[in-house]
Amino acid sequence: MEWVRAVHIFSTLLWIGGLLALTRLLALQGPLEVGRGLYRRLTAPGAFFVFLTGVWMLHQHSALLRQPYMHGKLGLIAGLFVVDHLTMRGLKGGGHPRRYAWLHAVTLLLAAGVVILIVVRPFIKAPS
Repeated sequence: MEWVRAVHIFSTLLWIGGLLALTRLLALQGPLEVGRGLYRRLTAPGAFFVFLTGVWMLHQHSALLRQPYMHGKLGLIAGLFVVDHLTMRGLKGGGHPRRYAWLHAVTLLLAAGVVILIVVRPFIKAPS
């Protein structure tokens, strides 16, 4: 299970790092071929493996789904998937650069929220 967690963390770094780079790139220069390559080679595979390993770990430790902090984390992750989708659409063209500056900030806030919820684990319910 430690290998799965390691892949999950590394994939998260690829995915969030890619989203931050791409939203910044779109805010500054608009869609470029380098951005599409970054998305296809790093960001999308990172998101795929975050999802795959996350589901695997939740399947192995289903009691986590009873913890309120995990519900918050999953909600923030859903928000990151929305940002991912909007970023992918931006790479195809369209959208005002200011939109991607906002998406950059939203990505930072969502990622910070995920880290806080995982490290601090507020609202932990005692086992019944």
